Amino acid sequence: MKRIYIFLVVFLMIAFTGCNHPRHQPDNHQITAQINKVDSSDTDGTSDVVYNELFKETQIRTIRAQLPDGRPWYELAISDKGEIFGFVPSNIGKPGELIVYNLYTGKTQSLYNAKDNYSIIFFKFNDNYLAWTEDTNFVAGSPRIVVYDRKNKKTMVVSDKKGLLPGISYEMIALGNDYLLWSTSERDNNKPKYKIMRYDFVSQKATPFRENAAEPIIGKDFIAWLEPDEHMKHSEIFFNDLKDHSIHKIITPGQHPGYIDTDGTSIVFTGFSTTDPGLKMLSIYEPEKTPKIKVIDRSRWGYYDFPQISPDFVGWRGGSKVRVYSRKDAKTIVFAEEYGDCTEVKLSNKFLMWHSPAIKDANESKRKAMEQKVTLSDLHIFSKEGM
Repeated sequence: MKRIYIFLVVFLMIAFTGCNHPRHQPDNHQITAQINKVDSSDTDGTSDVVYNELFKETQIRTIRAQLPDGRPWYELAISDKGEIFGFVPSNIGKPGELIVYNLYTGKTQSLYNAKDNYSIIFFKFNDNYLAWTEDTNFVAGSPRIVVYDRKNKKTMVVSDKKGLLPGISYEMIALGNDYLLWSTSERDNNKPKYKIMRYDFVSQKATPFRENAAEPIIGKDFIAWLEPDEHMKHSEIFFNDLKDHSIHKIITPGQHPGYIDTDGTSIVFTGFSTTDPGLKMLSIYEPEKTPKIKVIDRSRWGYYDFPQISPDFVGWRGGSKVRVYSRKDAKTIVFAEEYGDCTEVKLSNKFLMWHSPAIKDANESKRKAMEQKVTLSDLHIFSKEGM
């Protein structure tokens, strides 16, 4: 499948000009998280368990990601209600479409037609809104931020940028109950300058949220994001406690953090060793009374692209196998022996989802993908409650 291959090295190019929070002036202070190492050596899969040692075959359902007219689509997210959101690239004279597939009824509904040959990159949802970043042919250059009001069935363009600098990452989004955050950039002496913007759905106004920051996530009682460290070489995680409006820098001993995500309570983040840059890590931060960090996987040969976290699992793309970390069992589960390097694991509280190519012949699969703008895939959906 035609997927996004981005390495978020955002802050290596930022001109640091100081931090500002537009709505409050909190006290910035550090939290030193207590790190709990899984082991002192690489996690190379030798301690993995196959999923059927813990779960049953009947807990996985497979569907073909293809419309009745033959157009294939790729998955964006899955909800606890069994809604699979997907995007159908423009094909056979039809525009690209945002769709929702009902896992229980098998029915598909079209929600939005994309313009200008755009495709959806990043996607977030809740009960009231859908939000996404769209751009042309998966190339960051003219990204748009679009929001869909699920009640009124209307779309609004929140941001429409043109001509981003080469090498600038996509505009990443975070969706709250009545507002949206996204990271964006501007030209400053021909260099990218990053900031996080905030859009209020009630006032329909956009305002700056945080300067020199990117990659926001929204939890139940917090907002977090990345900022450059004092040496302008690596990124650090900042945590805005919405209960007292304070902002904390989360110290991550032994590693430099990268991509972050949340299930509303915990934060999962990628990173690499401060003493051995070739050693990559995947960790969970628990913002408890005594904050702690648990390294759940580490590797020299694998990678951890776009991790997601739910109360039960952590999923990611990387390596040859589809591997998922079970938080309850404290084990890494292998759901598939292949295609782990070409699928992101999508999570909700109830479901876990990944894909594999429907056409097993690699040459034929690639030929059809060039023709249809996306690889025809089978979606595999797992539920601990059974299907």
